[in-house]
Order: sequence, then C-alpha cells, then structure tokens
Amino acid sequence: MNTALFFVGEWQVTPATNSIRRGEQTKHLEPKAMDVLLLLCEKQGELLTSEEIISHCWPNVALGDNPLHKVITQLRKAFEDKASDPHYIETIRKRGYRVIAEINFPLNEEQKASQTSWQGDSPFVGLSAFAPEQADVFFGRNKQIATLLQRVSAQIEFGRAFCLILGASGSGKSSLVNAGVLPALMSSNGYDGIRVHSYCQLDFADVNKERLLLDLASTLLDLEINDAPVLSDISADALAELLLTDPEQVISRCKAALAALQAERTTPYLFLFIDRLEVLLSSPLFSDDERNQLLALIERLATSGCMIIFSACRNDFYPQVVSQPSLMAGKANGAHFDLLAPTRSELKQMIRLPALAAGLSWQHHPEHHTPLDEQLCNDTANNPDALPMLQYTLQQLYLQRSPDNELLFSEYQALGTIEGAMNQKAEQVFCQLPKDQQAELAAVLSKLITLSPDGETLTSRAAHWSELTSPAATKLVQAMVDSRLFVSHLKNEQACFSLAHEALLRHWQRAIDWVQEHQQSLAIQSRVQLATERWLLEHKHSDFLLAQGKPLQEAQTLVKNPMFSLSSDEQALIKASNNKAKRKKRVLQITAAALVCLTFIATFMSVRSYHAEQIAKQKRQEAESLLGFMVGEFADKLRSVERMDLLDGISNKALEYFTNQDEEVASLFDFSDKQDQFNNRFQYAQTLEAMGEVAYSRGKTDEAFTAFENARTRLESLLKTQPNNLDVLMLAG
Repeated sequence: MNTALFFVGEWQVTPATNSIRRGEQTKHLEPKAMDVLLLLCEKQGELLTSEEIISHCWPNVALGDNPLHKVITQLRKAFEDKASDPHYIETIRKRGYRVIAEINFPLNEEQKASQTSWQGDSPFVGLSAFAPEQADVFFGRNKQIATLLQRVSAQIEFGRAFCLILGASGSGKSSLVNAGVLPALMSSNGYDGIRVHSYCQLDFADVNKERLLLDLASTLLDLEINDAPVLSDISADALAELLLTDPEQVISRCKAALAALQAERTTPYLFLFIDRLEVLLSSPLFSDDERNQLLALIERLATSGCMIIFSACRNDFYPQVVSQPSLMAGKANGAHFDLLAPTRSELKQMIRLPALAAGLSWQHHPEHHTPLDEQLCNDTANNPDALPMLQYTLQQLYLQRSPDNELLFSEYQALGTIEGAMNQKAEQVFCQLPKDQQAELAAVLSKLITLSPDGETLTSRAAHWSELTSPAATKLVQAMVDSRLFVSHLKNEQACFSLAHEALLRHWQRAIDWVQEHQQSLAIQSRVQLATERWLLEHKHSDFLLAQGKPLQEAQTLVKNPMFSLSSDEQALIKASNNKAKRKKRVLQITAAALVCLTFIATFMSVRSYHAEQIAKQKRQEAESLLGFMVGEFADKLRSVERMDLLDGISNKALEYFTNQDEEVASLFDFSDKQDQFNNRFQYAQTLEAMGEVAYSRGKTDEAFTAFENARTRLESLLKTQPNNLDVLMLAG
C-alpha cells in the first residue's frame, strides 16, 4: 500500500512517522497498530475477519485474537472513538472489523483520477498554467506536492511561512502551487493542522511602473472568508498607504478575520502566491528602494503568523535571489525548492490521468498499434523542456476529438506531432507582435542557432540575456519565453535563454528561410565560436589565434555583418588575431624592404666590380702584350746584338710577373679566358728560355739547365693542349 499521508475522518495519518494528527493534536501509534490501520483503510470500509488481519499483519506467527484486540483498542483510543458508539472503527460481532469514517487519499493519483468525473472544458490547459479549480485534473507532481507541504509546515514552525520555488521557464512552477499545494492546504482537513481559507495571487509580470504597493494592495483586497472581504471598507490606494506606513494594522485586520474561525481544529491561514519574482528582481521599471521596500513587506507578512507566502522564480535569476538577504533567510531550513523536469513515470500520469478523469480514450496507431498516449509520452520524454508544448498538443487533440471522446492519431499526425504543434504556436505568437519586434527575429535567431562541429547539422545554443541590446529584441524574446517557445535558465551562473525545442529550426518556415539565407555566415560563426573556446581553454595563448588568411578574413566579414553579434570573447579573439596579423605583415614589409635595399646595394657593387674587372683585364692584357713583345721580338733583337744584360733584366721582371699569375691561376676560383691562360703560360716558357740563355752566356750551366728544363716542361704541357701551335713548336725546337 502507498505509505503517503491520507485522512481518516478529521485525522491526518502519516505512515512514515507512525503518527496521526488533528489540528494541533498529534498522537503516535505502534508500528503494528499502523499496519492494521493501513490494511483497514486500504479496503475502504470492507469487512475484514480477525484471521485475515492477523495473517497479513503477523504473517507466519501463531497468535490468538488477543494481540489484535489490543491493537484495535489502541486505535480507538488514539481516534478518541468508542466501541459502543463508533465513528472510526466498527466491530461486527464474530465477523470482524471495518473503518466507517470517510477515507481520503489526496496524493493517490490513480484513485483521484478514477473517482473524478471532470465536467469542465478541456482537462488539458494548453500553454496556460493550471488554476486551483483545475486541481482535479492536475497529475504527475505528487512527490513535489508532498515535499512542499512538509516544507511549509516546517517553515511555519520556524516562524517564517515563506517558500520559494525555483525552476526553468516552462517547468510548471505556477501550476504546482495553484493546482497542487494550494488545494491540499485548502481541503477540509488541511495539512499538519494548517488550513488555508482564502488565497490571492500577484503576478509581477502584470505590475506596472510605480504601482508595486498599489498592485499588492489590490491583490490583498481579493482575500475573502465566508464571502466577506478580509480587508473591508478600504480602497486600494488607502491600503497601499497603510502597507507603507503601518503594515501592523493590516496584519491585525487579517488576524481578526481569521479569529472568527477559532472553532476549527486546524490553524487558519491566508495564502499569497507571488508569481514571476524574477521581474521584481531584474526589471528596470523598479528602483532598488522600491524593490527592497516590497521585499521587506513580504518578509513581514511571512512572519506575521497569519499568512503563508509562496513565490515562483526562474532559476536563471538565482544570482539576483542571492543578493537579497530576506529571500535567502530560510534556505538552510528548506525554504527553497528546486523544481526539476518530470520523469517518464510522471509524464505518463500527466498524459493519461486527466484523460481518465474526463472519460477520454486513446486511439491506437492503425499499423503498429501503439496507443496515442504512449506515443505522446515517448515523444515528450526525449524532450523534457517541451512540457508546455505537450499540454498545448493535448489541448488541440481534445478540441479535435471524435464524437465518442477518443483522441485521434490522425489529428496528432496532422499537428505534426509535438514538433508540429510548436510550429503552429510559434507562427501565431510571432504574427501578434509589433513590427519593430518582428524585425528583431533575425538578430535573435543568429544568437540561438549554430552549426554542429561536423559543419552540417543545425543545433540550438543558449544566448545570454545581456547580449540583447535593443528593447524590441528583449520584448521579442520575453514574448517567446512567456509563450513557452523559448526557455530561460541559468548557465554558469549567468541568465540565458534558448529554444524550447530544436523542432522550430526544422519546421518553422521563418526559421528555415533564415537558415538557408545565412548558412555560410552560420558556418563561419560556428568556427569562430569553436576557435574562441579553444583560445580561452589555452589561456589566450597567441598560438591559438585565428590564422592569417581565410580564417581571419571570414571572421572579419562576420564582424561587419549587422545580422550577427559576437560575444566579447569572440570579439577579443578576432581583435587579437588581427593585431597579430598586422604585426606579422609589418615584419614582412620591413624584411622585404631590407631585401630590396640589399639587392640594390649588391647590384650596384656588382656593376662597379664588373667595371673594375674590365679595366683591370684591359690593363693586364696591355701589360701581357708588352711582356710578350719584350720576351719575344725584343728579346730576339737583344740576342742579335748580344745585350745579355738587358735580356737578363727583362727576363727577371717577366719571371716575377708570370710567377704571380701562375699562383692566381692555381687559386680555387678562376674565371679568366682559356686562351689568355695559354698565352701567359707560353710567355712564361719564353721567359725561362731567355733566362736559360743569359745563364749559359755567363757560364752558369746548372742555372741554365734548370731554366731550359722548366721551359721544356711547360712547352710540352702546352703542346698537349694545342699540338699544332706553330709558335710553341718553333720555341720547343
């Protein structure tokens, strides 16, 4: 049996703690007594014999009736019941026992759905939040309701009846309070001796500038007990002034209205639900003084002992919550509750149980015979952020149901499944916006759409609210968030928004057209984003900047495209990459200029060297020609007149010259003409012949022999090169 709390008559039974409670009165039962009570209540008034009870609660134990009689006596004493005049447990003599008091399982959803006969319109609320009057068709959040009931009871014990529900946009915060927590607290039995007798709701999204206190006052005027206003004979303006100047008087009037209910066993309370607290915390419509003033007033009402306050806030605004001490005061005691996306089991309850309560049935697929409710659960379970879209789709299916109240697969397919329903809603919301806000759609989409790393698949990404630079863009995004087409959430402690479902990228024609038009820019944007992430990961090292050339040029075109706005980090990457490219370009320019200068200087020096070489070559040729004449024709004339002294002087000078020339020829680099070399060597041989003659004429035979031998060796070498040269042949003899 489910061990969640339930009610037997006026008594609240909590199996987890083996306790029963009526108002402020709490009693504890022995475990076996609780087991017997659970069994009797599970049978809902059916008669159970002693043997049946004993076999269930004392299995495999041989006992008489005496232990059971003691337990029944203990239960009657706890319920303040009498066997002679029973109101809770009746004994049927010699037959058994049964519970005759009313039994209520408020958190048993299957029982609730089967016992409910929904007579309203659609059991599905579409994109609206559930209201208290729709509690009979609100399912799937029992665990969260039970937790919040425990939390509020604990907060009241701490003397501060305030609970803050945090969750993503579209997670069902408002519905949880309106159709879950509030109806449980307003039931005839209440919870833990707490019962709400009247409630009111303030939505900060509807509050205008300079009307904070006035709108709160107008909300409090909605409180009524037994059709009589709690705050009577006072206008909204006067109440707003009283809240500002003397809130204790307002609290006293609330307590006086509740005092008339003292006959009740539960402690009476009023209930205030503050929705979309994030507007108060972030909107520029309100000054810090107004914000702090209202939060201080909420804190005073929460500690007044007569009012329970619940507030819902998007979790992406948690940094603003942290900055307010009054909102953080009870966190350590459980005043904050994080509402998560529903599990698959909870989704099934949200889909099936409202239909059961309204008498609806589900068509099976004509081919694979899958029930429509199972298909809806499968499609939504993969996309938990699409919870509002699920309600919208269910509402449309209800409106198009068959005459025998069957929800049809054909209509679901006509809607385009969950994704198609979102598409229709997107177009409807967009067309209702002013022209200036519609014009911002392209800029907003550029922040939400990117290409996957493979460069082919479109995906959505989160964008920061701070990236919206125009009021029209902010209003467009807010309208999409309010319509649950976008979701707002917290990422790395920063407020972000993103698509509720990527189906918008695949099925909303406006988004499809925009993507096709800007696909190249999207690809560039994706590459820049990845490069930026890598650059930041490497602590902005210069090696990870954009490469000069196409990558940097693409990024610069994106900067110039007004359709796309880049983050500060992306802009920093492009700027740093551009600066690096400029520095590299300057270095290349300087290097090129230096090379040009060096080339000019080298060319100039080469020209000068060439001219000098030509002059030297000319003078050398002239000198060699003169030497050739001196050791040739002139030497022959000197021989004829026997002037060997002059021939000796000429020969020594010529030998000195040709010896130096011979060393130059033997150097590593020799660029002289081959014929010039031949002539030099021939003249060298002539000089040696002349020196040999001079030495011989002077009687120096050894010196003459050496000279003639050297001359002969050189002439033989010359003959190998030019064997038919007559001058060489004549000199060689």
